[in-house]
Amino acid sequence: MTFIHYAAGGFKKESVYSKMVYKYALLYELHNKIFTFPIWEDNFKNIPSFSGKILHLACGTGFGARIIETKGTHVIHMDMNLRFLLFGKAKKRMKNVVAGDVYHLPFKGEYIDRVILPVAFHHILNHELLFSEIKRVLKKDGKIIILEPVSVKKKRMSVMNSFHDGRIWILDQNSILKKIKPLLEKNKLQIESVRTFRPYSLQNYNIVYPMKDMILEISRKCA
Repeated sequence: MTFIHYAAGGFKKESVYSKMVYKYALLYELHNKIFTFPIWEDNFKNIPSFSGKILHLACGTGFGARIIETKGTHVIHMDMNLRFLLFGKAKKRMKNVVAGDVYHLPFKGEYIDRVILPVAFHHILNHELLFSEIKRVLKKDGKIIILEPVSVKKKRMSVMNSFHDGRIWILDQNSILKKIKPLLEKNKLQIESVRTFRPYSLQNYNIVYPMKDMILEISRKCA
């Protein structure tokens, strides 16, 4: 969840709290624990299992990384925030970590079998560049899994500044699908399945911004 610093062009319009969250790993952990109470990282269990090389994008401190480690034979955890990577590594949540930019993935073409992007899609402002770069490193039979909280209320997909997360996309299920379909088509990608579920958590059942979780499974189109 740390791509916000770079995608949003720095901290210019972010709150002091948002700056602190992405600077201090312990505060980031507490932040996640509050919003996902009482299930915490259990929503990661809904991500399907795969074989081959899995790239876990925007891994942060490794919140949920232990579960993702069970989803494949070889998992690479990547984030821009080196502090977070070192924190998660010290906690023994992640074996293989890489510091990198989602817009410039440090991998050769057709190297990754599966890309998992959990709870981070709303932080990445340039989705067109995101899909283009993922397509480049994805094998021909590769898949992309996006686990994303979406608004239960109807929301037009737009960028806003929030107190705790800085500049992020606000979206509901229909708006996210409408936005990404032409981007996927451009990169010869296609949606294979869309699943939603709503486990009991503070994030999903708060009064102001009630959410649900959506899992998108995306694959490369056959030639």
